[in-house]
Amino acid sequence: MNHTKDLINFIYNLNYDSLSKDTIVKTKELILDTLGVIYSGINSEQGKIWIDYIKQTSNKGKSYSPGLEKNIDVESASMLNSALGHADDFDDLHSKSIVHPAVLTIPLALAICEDLELSGKDLIVSIVSGYEIACRVGEAINPKSYYYWHTTGVVASLTAAIVSGKLMKLSEEELLNSVGTAGTQASGLWQFLEDNGMSKSVHVARGVSDGLFSSKISKFGLKGAYRILEGEKGLIKALSNLDNVDRLTHNLGKTFKIDETSIKAYPCCRHTHSGIYAALKIKNKIENLESITSIKDYVYEPCFNITNNSSPTTDYDHKFSLQYCIAYALLNGEINKKTFKDTNIKNKDLLNLMSKIEIINDKEINERYIEHPNQWIHKLVIELKNNDKLYEEIKYPYGDVRNYISNEDLVSKFRENTSDKLSLIQQDRMIEEIFSIENRELLKDFFEEALK
Repeated sequence: MNHTKDLINFIYNLNYDSLSKDTIVKTKELILDTLGVIYSGINSEQGKIWIDYIKQTSNKGKSYSPGLEKNIDVESASMLNSALGHADDFDDLHSKSIVHPAVLTIPLALAICEDLELSGKDLIVSIVSGYEIACRVGEAINPKSYYYWHTTGVVASLTAAIVSGKLMKLSEEELLNSVGTAGTQASGLWQFLEDNGMSKSVHVARGVSDGLFSSKISKFGLKGAYRILEGEKGLIKALSNLDNVDRLTHNLGKTFKIDETSIKAYPCCRHTHSGIYAALKIKNKIENLESITSIKDYVYEPCFNITNNSSPTTDYDHKFSLQYCIAYALLNGEINKKTFKDTNIKNKDLLNLMSKIEIINDKEINERYIEHPNQWIHKLVIELKNNDKLYEEIKYPYGDVRNYISNEDLVSKFRENTSDKLSLIQQDRMIEEIFSIENRELLKDFFEEALK
């Protein structure tokens, strides 16, 4: 069995009529959410760097960039919009694969559809197609690869090859070659998190660029590995093992990975969200936070490796600190964008709470996670001076597809993320345009009409 070929064959033949109404609606929700987090990323430290870079390196084109407020070339627009969408760590997540697919699909798909004057239906199909390969490859390599490899970075070029290949109308053989070429460029190491680096946005931006390049050069006849995923020297065996290779094609066509994707309710690493949700639930049971003697959060191994950070330094670093997120939630009863601004201003009550928090890599919870990788379990136990213990176990935090964000909160998130860039009228118009985007025959004027 050639898993790569079978997956590409399915994606090549996927069309708009293959999609259910629910899948189409979910795709539009993710487009709205992603455009919101792109606007949000404009004011981030990383976002400003990317804007300055693309401003100097981009060329004229037909693809719109909110960061530059003008049309530029496809590659530059997709790179910048992907980087901005990932800069605040507020983008979507597919739990089982540990992938953020939206920034690998939606910015590139929009840029190409504008440039090639394609339709809203073309856009939706390419996005759904990209989610399929991103999540399936992520499921096949995890959890073993995750200690060293940022899965979103690993699958970025593969995903972009599919999105661009579908929109560029590659033949099935060309699409297979594009994926083979993209797979050999896969990358994304976690060391940046150890060193307070900014490489996470590089993973998505360069990955999108590499995938686009792969599709372009396959049109000229460049051949890629046709077993790049499951081959003896292919991606999966290099990063993990072949134990989960069947996940590449499991239930292919019966369900779509985009329907399994969550929308973030909090602007920080998704591994912290169950801990945050547990803390917010417990907070109402505590009359006086000074009565807390200890806080223990029992978690699964990938969460422990990424977010056990008792001494975060930068604003961005605080997004990956469970100690900070739990303490802030207990103290303030909320987590929002303000949570991760001016974190250098020391709050004694917050620091005191953080000092009482212990993150525990729990064997039993990790075994449950391995068996059910869509359950990002946190068991939060808070002990009080009177020896009472408050306990909350969370499998699915708010925003998870099994505890899904309300339509009201989805729209509110978009409005908050775009509030300093778009007027209320522009926000309303963009929401309306997105939720009817399948009716647009041409997307070349999408932003112009939405923002007028």
